[in-house]
Amino acid sequence: MSNSHYDPANRPSFFEIELKRALEEQSFGITNAEVVNSSGLDATALITLLEGAVLEVVLFRSGYRVLREPAGEHPPSHHATVYETIEDLLSAHSPEYVAKKHETLFAKLDQVNR
Repeated sequence: MSNSHYDPANRPSFFEIELKRALEEQSFGITNAEVVNSSGLDATALITLLEGAVLEVVLFRSGYRVLREPAGEHPPSHHATVYETIEDLLSAHSPEYVAKKHETLFAKLDQVNR
């Protein structure tokens, strides 16, 4: 018999699982990502963009939103924007992500055409 027991309080939240999955799928276009907080209502991650900037991003019921980014990057009203996908958020904040996404897509298409 095992000494460990199931503790539902230690299970990751839906938002944490979803945020980690989304970030893993986009790992080609970011330098680093770490989920730093989660609850039953949301999950927050620090994402290092290819440009070197760090965004604090939250996933909640309505979608993804930037909580904090380097000063001067975008006007304050930009923080109110809620993105349906992490891809949309990264595309809006990282030109290098967009370039890497296109590069990756073309490489995959090239493999299919061979």
